[in-house]
Amino acid sequence: MNNSNDSNENNEDNTLFLTFRLIKNFEYRNIKLLLLKLNPSVTIKEVKELIQNEIQTQSKFRAIKTHQFDSLKIYYKPHGMKPNCLAINYNTDDDFLDDDDKTLGEYNIESESEISYFNMEDFLVFKENPEVKF
Repeated sequence: MNNSNDSNENNEDNTLFLTFRLIKNFEYRNIKLLLLKLNPSVTIKEVKELIQNEIQTQSKFRAIKTHQFDSLKIYYKPHGMKPNCLAINYNTDDDFLDDDDKTLGEYNIESESEISYFNMEDFLVFKENPEVKF
């Protein structure tokens, strides 16, 4: 009898609440936030498709609809240190979510993590000269 309740509780426990930082411009820190509730079994490809759909359908993202996003990178995990740069964590290269077939769970993404979504070409230019303008 309690199995259905237990499975619902387990589904709730597995739900990830994630903040996606949609970065249009690194130098001027032109960033929009998108909050999503996802299951750890969702693949990176599915995450990108979901974000693109949100960008195209929500009016608050009108300014970034035509921007070419192609890469995901962990910005912050709960109980960890936030990076000094407010735009993106560019100090490490080991936290890219670059395998579209892997799931969020396989990348050990925790609930309340922040993930940057951006254009890789723009990121590489910024990483060479991480100057922030106002």
